[in-house]
Amino acid sequence: QKKSKIDKMEKIKSAEGGNDTKAKSIIKNRKNNKRRSNVPLKIIVAAIFLSSMCPIVWFHNELETLVGNLDVGNKQFYLPPESKFSRRGNKSTDTKEVLPQRRWAYAFLLSGIEANEPMRYRGSLYNIMVASYILRESGSKADVVAMIQMKKEGETLPHDDVHRLTVMNIQIHYLPALKDPTFYSIQLEKFNILDLLQYSRVLYVDSDVMPLCNLDYLFDLSEPSDESNQPPILKENVILAGYNEPCSGGFFMLRPMPGDFKAIRAIIAEREWKGIQLPWPHFDKK
Repeated sequence: QKKSKIDKMEKIKSAEGGNDTKAKSIIKNRKNNKRRSNVPLKIIVAAIFLSSMCPIVWFHNELETLVGNLDVGNKQFYLPPESKFSRRGNKSTDTKEVLPQRRWAYAFLLSGIEANEPMRYRGSLYNIMVASYILRESGSKADVVAMIQMKKEGETLPHDDVHRLTVMNIQIHYLPALKDPTFYSIQLEKFNILDLLQYSRVLYVDSDVMPLCNLDYLFDLSEPSDESNQPPILKENVILAGYNEPCSGGFFMLRPMPGDFKAIRAIIAEREWKGIQLPWPHFDKK
């Protein structure tokens, strides 16, 4: 194999008039092009891993196959009938229901907030305010929603923080407190954006992610206007897969639909129940 590489090097070198530096540059470019050509395959593999290991659903139509009663061990999970959607355009089967069109929002999450310890969360709160300012100044027309999850049920943000968010025109959406908050459980709280049914698209952004420009184009590519007469380029639900993760939990876009949030919770509960039935250890040393 080493001899083959040397032969290739010599052939390229002779073709370039003996220029050793240029020959090395050509070989490096070929390696980079080969590496880039493998990216789509890696994304496909990540998608398969995601669908089998994570509760997120790539395409809304897949929920239709999960509607009904799920029997897992001695538990029964019910997926609500309002999750049933027509396969034609993903519209609700209830003709009386009017779904929002081209109403968009950016959503952030602050969890585990203690009202008497403001300095523990205000850094993230200020990040949300700065992100909202950048989006608005760069021309965004979408709403900004701060999903607030207090550590203790019944508590609310201090008056000063409520005033700051209100002045910035950031909507406050309180979530029920978690009994035993962990990194895992807080990650799954991000799916609460599916309950924001007043919007047709919601882009979730972690509080430590800072936009540098108007990101409304992502909404527009997923839900173009009727006047543009253009088909959508992005799917209704968009996630980003990286080299080391099947899905980024800090930046993704979903289309909220009636019943989807309950359906996702049922899917998560079913996966968790199956997980605790696995023999110990759950993963081998490899």
